[in-house]
Amino acid sequence: MGGPNHLDEIPLFLYNMFCDKNILTISNPIIRSIIARCIVALRVKESTRNYSLIGGKSPIIAHTKRLIEALSKQDSKTHFDFAMSYTPPFIHDVISRFKTANLEEIILFSLYPHYSTTTTLTSLESVQKACSACAYYPKFRTIDRYYDDTYYNDAIVARIQESLVAYSMECQDVILLFSAHGLPEKIVQKGDPYIQEILENIAILSQKLETKGMKFKKIMHAFQSHIGPVRWTKPFISEVLDTLSGESVLVYPIAFSIDNSETDYELSIQYRQYAKEKNIKKYEVCTCLNDSPLFVRAILNLIQH
Repeated sequence: MGGPNHLDEIPLFLYNMFCDKNILTISNPIIRSIIARCIVALRVKESTRNYSLIGGKSPIIAHTKRLIEALSKQDSKTHFDFAMSYTPPFIHDVISRFKTANLEEIILFSLYPHYSTTTTLTSLESVQKACSACAYYPKFRTIDRYYDDTYYNDAIVARIQESLVAYSMECQDVILLFSAHGLPEKIVQKGDPYIQEILENIAILSQKLETKGMKFKKIMHAFQSHIGPVRWTKPFISEVLDTLSGESVLVYPIAFSIDNSETDYELSIQYRQYAKEKNIKKYEVCTCLNDSPLFVRAILNLIQH
């Protein structure tokens, strides 16, 4: 999806996101553009304040660059690059570079672990559009989800273990809360598989954790980032935290492979304050996989098979 590289890029990010027909499901592009501009006007001030609290930009670009560097070190025969949907480096610019370099085969690897029409499909459609625009037709192979991959889930289990050690938490005393970005219910009802894949992923991880002898006091899930008047998937993270007074909570942001504003601000700042107000004893958030060696291993295994 991308994220602002600086504060002045926030309006561009918001406009491009809400102009996406898979995000704002209004068929008329003119009406969708007008509504997107209205949303930007309403949200830009708050978004600017939030990004200011995490360094004035999204962390997603720097983390992704480090992931590319780590992959390149492990596999020098493959050219690794990345592209974003709503902010630079834009997909069409990266595709243009690939055409100039005369690359004959491209593996499209989604950094969304779970498939959704609002994220994965949008990215893939943007690649197709960019290729058509510059008359570039290489051979494609697509990896559009990997939430059930063994190596990927091993990397998550390792990250959870690392977090327990880093935060001096004993798993038997901890509520492990898997938090995922929510979706409007109308999108789920149209057949979007994302929510079901999230729940399947949690079941896989719960089994892996138990197999490794990591028995948490309780494992729960919640959905974050709901906006607007439409109905979103529940339970909301605020509703779950309301029930956990006096508990120690470790949050894993299961919907993301790379840290972004929703992990660094929403989970780590906004809901940390909310947890404090609800008298939660301890509240910590795991970092995403980012450029971890085990995530690098998982990606290389997926693209080589």
